[in-house]
Amino acid sequence: MSWLFGLLGFAVLFIIWFVAGLAGNSARREALERELDEWEGVRDVKRETDDRLNDPAERKRVRDKYNKKQ
Repeated sequence: MSWLFGLLGFAVLFIIWFVAGLAGNSARREALERELDEWEGVRDVKRETDDRLNDPAERKRVRDKYNKKQ
């Protein structure tokens, strides 16, 4: 009978541990989503720039402009 109480105690501890782990994962996931939202604008700008610079001559002109010595 005591082994049954021991097993029940382990089950309760496992449930507490599992729920705490889910809460921690949720907080980490929310932080990651906030960080990714901040980078979304950067990805949009890069995508728009790549679309605008499809023309090789335009790409070379912009590259030369930003790479020239000051």
